[in-house]
Amino acid sequence: MKFNKVVIFKGSAQFNMLRKLSDDLAIAFKRQGSDVRIIDLTDIDKAVKEIHDIKYWKPDLAIGFTPWGLINVPKGNDKIPIHIFWNCKFVSWLVDSAISHFPEFEPFLSLPDFYLACPDSMNDQWVKKYYPSAKSFVLLHAISINEILPFESLRNKRDIKISFLSSIGENQDKFLPQWKKEMPPIFYDICLKVVEHCFKNPHENLWEKIEKAIKENNVSLEPDRYKYAVAFIYVRAERFLRYKKKLQGALALKGIGLKVWGDENWKDYKKDGIDYVGLVDATESNKIFQRSNLILHIQPPQIIEGLHERLLIGMANGAVAIAEGANAIKKLNNEAEQIIDINLSDSKELRTKINSVCRDNSYLEKLARNAHEEVLKNHTLAIRIKELKRELTRIAMN
Repeated sequence: MKFNKVVIFKGSAQFNMLRKLSDDLAIAFKRQGSDVRIIDLTDIDKAVKEIHDIKYWKPDLAIGFTPWGLINVPKGNDKIPIHIFWNCKFVSWLVDSAISHFPEFEPFLSLPDFYLACPDSMNDQWVKKYYPSAKSFVLLHAISINEILPFESLRNKRDIKISFLSSIGENQDKFLPQWKKEMPPIFYDICLKVVEHCFKNPHENLWEKIEKAIKENNVSLEPDRYKYAVAFIYVRAERFLRYKKKLQGALALKGIGLKVWGDENWKDYKKDGIDYVGLVDATESNKIFQRSNLILHIQPPQIIEGLHERLLIGMANGAVAIAEGANAIKKLNNEAEQIIDINLSDSKELRTKINSVCRDNSYLEKLARNAHEEVLKNHTLAIRIKELKRELTRIAMN
């Protein structure tokens, strides 16, 4: 399958990470011979004009990171989805949870030529369970080949022992009284218990645990309401769990060379000894990774079977990732040792382990080289475009 003309949607995003990735995706398509046009949804007037102009350009494919591009356009007295207006295929590429975004993509799922690319198998399973006719498939995070410097130019001038680049958001504990008021008591109880369980078992599937708990507590629901009940609990549980894991990681490594970049909510934890440096954008993050011996990676619970773009960028820039053993992380180490597997619940053992490996430069270089080669071989946007074409061809043949 070949795409001669491709439209890429670009919207607003925190720290411009996804905006940059959209630009990188355009470059990757161009390198494979496609003519590409980008619609920037942050400039509405210009975007409206381009949407109508592109109809006569006749694209083969439109793609956007969810929810970018999930829009309807006027046609006569009605409104129709943009890809039907253009008569092309549309791929909505999820980079986080399908459960959090399903109200946005649900109206499009049954339409012809609409495809949902999921960030891991866990999300794809959820989509297939609740939308069995949906044309969905797995498309992992990836990075631009432009992010990948020759390994020989890396592993020098590493003046940061451990970096952690991640937003933490507001303290989720303060939302518990509000949740208790707005949630049925059994849902509130399930939410807290599932968060506690997955906090201790970070490799487990959050939405499956919620669904199982609903059934075990004999909550009476019509079959078609389970999806909404799971989502109602999930959006709170996932946010709470993500917050707790990030804070756990930062506290476990405080005082032994960890430096944190992210949103300004981290300032609240400087009193606890966390060395918060400040905000960072997509361009600056690369420079930080190139200065880092180690990077702390907290596997997002919403893509527990996937690989986060930030992890891949760190690996591409010669830093060695330390992460709890989510299945996707274990798979990387099964191919060739690339990542240091850690247990955040035992801070003393963790700190001893980190101090030990930081004294073994040859071991760190071996891991860094393996990780660098893995990203170059399997996790660039060019590779994802080939996988995308293969998946669309497979679906068309079924």
